[in-house]
Amino acid sequence: VIKLEKSTGKIFINNSNHNLDTQIMADDGEVILHADAGDNRIGINTTTPTKALQVTGDISASGDILNTTTVQMTNSSSVINTFNTGSHQTCKYVLQVKSGSHIQSSEMLVIQNSSNAFNTEYSQINSGLNLLDFTSKVNGANVELIGSSSFISCSVKFNRTLI
Repeated sequence: VIKLEKSTGKIFINNSNHNLDTQIMADDGEVILHADAGDNRIGINTTTPTKALQVTGDISASGDILNTTTVQMTNSSSVINTFNTGSHQTCKYVLQVKSGSHIQSSEMLVIQNSSNAFNTEYSQINSGLNLLDFTSKVNGANVELIGSSSFISCSVKFNRTLI
């Protein structure tokens, strides 16, 4: 189950590839790290992670935390991002749109209530042109953030925070 491979400098745990979870315990007997082999998930301060990595408790970082996605517009109206209505009712976006040397930066809040979605753009700064207009709507079980423009060559980079 545990294998030391000196040639690569690695220690393998669960080298037999069985559904054997791994836990690291604290001095008080609590599990501080749980690797769920069957579901391919890691839990910190939880033994039942529901995501690839789940941390229960506060997180601290000394560097930047980056979670940026880039979408290329494919036509004059494109879905930029979606989120599930069953899991989240609110989403905050920080967006940067580029087309050639033109840049548009926006910050907005998208809120869904049942079959309706609303977005409020806090600020928008343009370097010469308004490249995209944003709308939102509920489509089935998802809220869609939609970008509309006559500049099809736009790329949209964004960070989102689901609440």
